[in-house]
Amino acid sequence: MYENFTSNLQSHVDANKRRLNRFQADSQKSIQKVSQQTIHALNVFGQLEDVQAKQKARTATKFKRKEQGLKKKLSKSSRANALVERLNKRLEEMEEEYSTDDEFITE
Repeated sequence: MYENFTSNLQSHVDANKRRLNRFQADSQKSIQKVSQQTIHALNVFGQLEDVQAKQKARTATKFKRKEQGLKKKLSKSSRANALVERLNKRLEEMEEEYSTDDEFITE
């Protein structure tokens, strides 16, 4: 009976050891899988951040170019306006001179 009891006890101990070993192996596999998934997700996230940073840089560059283009147009427009004002002023001066010349001629 004692031998039967020790034999049953030993078989339970062996079965529990096998279960424990399987559990440890499965746990290690799960941990490795989760670690790999986490590393992959972080790499993808890092790549995503890189892509977003590149897109932001491109967008900033496009806006700067547009801003420079608008500044050039504004500068040209303001120069054109200044030229128009000078020409109008000159035209008025010439008209005044012409009208005063007409007065001298008619008198």
